[in-house]
Amino acid sequence: MTSQLFHRVLIPLDGSELALRVMDQFFSMPLPSNCSVTLIHVMQSEERSTEADAYLTEVRRSSGRHSVSVLVCQGDPAAEILRCSTQLGTTLLVMSAHGRSGVKRILLGSVTEEVVRQSCIPVLVWNPLSALAAKRPVLVPHDGTACADQIIPVVVDLATQWGLPVTLLHVLSGQSHPTRLSSRLDFPAQSAEETEARLGAQGLAYPLHVMESAGITVSRTTSSAPPVQAILAAAKECGLVAMATHGRTGFPRWAFGSVTESVLRACPCPLLTTRVQA
Repeated sequence: MTSQLFHRVLIPLDGSELALRVMDQFFSMPLPSNCSVTLIHVMQSEERSTEADAYLTEVRRSSGRHSVSVLVCQGDPAAEILRCSTQLGTTLLVMSAHGRSGVKRILLGSVTEEVVRQSCIPVLVWNPLSALAAKRPVLVPHDGTACADQIIPVVVDLATQWGLPVTLLHVLSGQSHPTRLSSRLDFPAQSAEETEARLGAQGLAYPLHVMESAGITVSRTTSSAPPVQAILAAAKECGLVAMATHGRTGFPRWAFGSVTESVLRACPCPLLTTRVQA
């Protein structure tokens, strides 16, 4: 089976044991026959290129995989990762949630956050301290808009490759927002939450149809809790969270700083993000 998402994977390594754990966990998952992986190391000012080359060569050898290439570069870590991902035609970035700076901060300070903000391709941020729970569902927060639908093909690819079910989470904000259907539907007078729930249910019809047509088992749940609280609570029962984001403007209706960054820092399982176009 081939895959568009896993076709060209880029895994940044910073020399930490935690980053290597993420690589090992990714390699332990079922990968398609067309999957090629590049390991990248962005040198710090005190490093020598020969040392960096030797490090990545040893990591590649120990991985036991023949379809792995290595790349060493120097500069700003986030900028170099993004530049190389574009140059290589990368289809998925796999990054550790923690690295040299330890579990209290994101990899290399704010590198992962910056990559998630700016990357035009999906980024899988993996917590190296916890493995992806087998057969637990992929949690997809969705606000019922066509914008949020843009992550669905990515979720279908991943869930199909890894044999995972999907849970769609609709978080009620308590305010009325237009969905792709709201301009064509005329509901009787009701509370903002009731209106949003009904519009959201209509807005989930498309992703439900797409995933069920792909043979994926899909369930649906609703929460009236604040978005971050709702997502993190639901994530405890899931193996992976997949979120659409607008980069610096965040999830389609939620600011990046108040939702995606908070979920990124506290998510108990891997987090897949993809930046979508409004």
